[in-house]
Amino acid sequence: MSTIMEAMTQAAVTYGKANPKDPQQIDHFWRKTVLTLSPKKRQAIFDEVFSMSTGLDATLANQAHAHQDVNAMLKLARANAGRKSRRRATANM
Repeated sequence: MSTIMEAMTQAAVTYGKANPKDPQQIDHFWRKTVLTLSPKKRQAIFDEVFSMSTGLDATLANQAHAHQDVNAMLKLARANAGRKSRRRATANM
């Protein structure tokens, strides 16, 4: 069994009380049961499957911080670019 299948089976057993040896119960969980859960619960399940299958953290906290840093650097670069263009304009006059 592949890593993703193991992660999906484990999530079906944990959240859907499916029998890990019954593929029909696991399939039913992913096709029917998961759609009846709240969005927060579904997101937690998908994050857990992603983390178990890739070894990476699936939370958005780190990404939000990275986006803030990138945006800050872009703002700084734009501010510096504007200053350089003004200097060139006055130097050429």
